[in-house]
Amino acid sequence: MISENEPPTGWHWVAVTLAGAVAVLWRVIVSFVKSDMQKTQREHSSAIAELKSSNAELRTRSDACEEDRANIRVELATVKTELDIIKSRE
Repeated sequence: MISENEPPTGWHWVAVTLAGAVAVLWRVIVSFVKSDMQKTQREHSSAIAELKSSNAELRTRSDACEEDRANIRVELATVKTELDIIKSRE
């Protein structure tokens, strides 16, 4: 044990230096992991926003196609009715 009046031995300085190095290394690792997690989260958020935008665009296009189909059905029914009228006159 080291008393307050005696200077620390060489092993004490080695232990303190090693503990400091481990603490610094730990902080670097934690900082790197935290930074990487934030980067990944930003990438995921960006990808999610892009998918939502793409999904909205596809829904708009799908709605337009459904409207086109409805218009075609109406036109087809009109043509069929006109054809039936022509056939009934003959």
